[in-house]
Amino acid sequence: MKKMMNQSLKLMALVLALMLGMNANAQQYLLAGSSKMEIKGTSSLHDWESAVEGMEGLISMDGSNIKKLVLTIDVMSIKSGISSIMDKNTYRALKYNDGYHEITFVSEDISMNGTEFTAKGNLSIAGTKKYTTVEGECTVLSDGGLNCKGEKKLKMTDYGVEPPTALMGTITTGDEVRISFDATFK
Repeated sequence: MKKMMNQSLKLMALVLALMLGMNANAQQYLLAGSSKMEIKGTSSLHDWESAVEGMEGLISMDGSNIKKLVLTIDVMSIKSGISSIMDKNTYRALKYNDGYHEITFVSEDISMNGTEFTAKGNLSIAGTKKYTTVEGECTVLSDGGLNCKGEKKLKMTDYGVEPPTALMGTITTGDEVRISFDATFK
């Protein structure tokens, strides 16, 4: 119950903040539950992937142009689907116990070229915020919603994340990860 209240309050604060910063003609779209995000990487044993099961987001549009994109990922919702040990290693690497419970992206500038977009903004992971670029493609759905797809490669160490290890360091993960998203906004 407390977690649901916190999520509702965060979403309300997010919507309010965006509304105060947008003009009256802007239209907002919230991230739908059918959205998907995967994080893929390598290790000395085999390639791995984790699914993001908990995220919130908002796109604000002015006409046919995306003006703002905000995305928040609940760190504890990142699941390997293989073992709770791998999940715990992920949470430890993302400094969950140090108070970093979310990964966020807040755009500062978005350019559109047809259906392709380039979003520049701040990505915050494990207490480190860096200005970065995310590219993808957005299409308008038949129900009036938006579907945005793309991929972003990054190095964990650029965000102060030590790549996880297992079995006393005998299994190591590669520094680079690939984040892919298929996000629907309604």
